[in-house]
Amino acid sequence: MKAAVAALLLSACAHAPSGLGRDELVLSLPTQSVTTELRPATLQRKVVLVSYLTSWCFPCLTDLAVLTRLQKDHEADGLVVVIVGLDLEGARVLAPFAQEAGLTMPVLVADDRIRSGASPVGLLRELPVKLLFDRDGRLVTGYSGVADPAALVALVKATLAKR
Repeated sequence: MKAAVAALLLSACAHAPSGLGRDELVLSLPTQSVTTELRPATLQRKVVLVSYLTSWCFPCLTDLAVLTRLQKDHEADGLVVVIVGLDLEGARVLAPFAQEAGLTMPVLVADDRIRSGASPVGLLRELPVKLLFDRDGRLVTGYSGVADPAALVALVKATLAKR
């Protein structure tokens, strides 16, 4: 079953990951969620941190504690953390995973389109992948691998501070 897709037009900036230009960047997020429903309108004027992961990826699990804490500490400041689960089994695996991990942020189920390379940065070859967007929808940074918690927190705080 393919999930409907909400396409959000976001402008990339000079700090875009390799392969991305300064043209408009289309962030396509699946709408099938196993936790909180995500409506595109709720992302307007918010700082958005998207993390692509799988439930079986150890580096992805390492990042979850930092992402959960960021969401809890900075939601009132305008941060939205969105998890996009790439597990092939979809909601069947992601729903119990999200419940067991106590995730309260939106956990969306990636569709075949995203898994086949239609993410904003193309094919996701190394997990986790994180993309941080400012309040104007511009890409601040994108990278793969485990986040340095202090560096990620500092980057999110700096992005939130810009109005």
